[in-house]
Amino acid sequence: MLLPCNRGAKIGDYFVGVYWRVAVRWLEKLGIRSHVVLGAVDCIPHKYGLGDCGVLEWEMSRVRGYDVYPSYDPMIVDGLSRCVEAGLRRCLSLFDRIYVVLNVRLYQEAVKLALGRINDERILFFRPERNMPGYMNRKIIEVVRRIARDIEL
Repeated sequence: MLLPCNRGAKIGDYFVGVYWRVAVRWLEKLGIRSHVVLGAVDCIPHKYGLGDCGVLEWEMSRVRGYDVYPSYDPMIVDGLSRCVEAGLRRCLSLFDRIYVVLNVRLYQEAVKLALGRINDERILFFRPERNMPGYMNRKIIEVVRRIARDIEL
């Protein structure tokens, strides 16, 4: 499950972020935490040449020390989408399914472009109705419930 990066990148720990805490709480509540790897879509690797833009929970040291707010800039969407694409392709080689839940416009547009090039139904992309925290929390819970149903199949 890929979520937006957060300020925890600076200390190498996305788990301090609200959305990550919501995801972990619900994954644990539904008893599926051991089946789900969390990761972030992060612009830091793109900006500083630190590999692809999918940072999995055991790779957070890759972005430690950096703090970049993903401000929307149409001039970087294409380049970022290629970095995101590389991360998604790498994740496809590791996981059966990828659930991407994003409320950051820059990341949403980059993922949309990347998915157009990848065209793989194993990647499921979710956006909240509005790009606001309460809506995002609800969308994360909805997706975690979906993952739980998918795991049971």
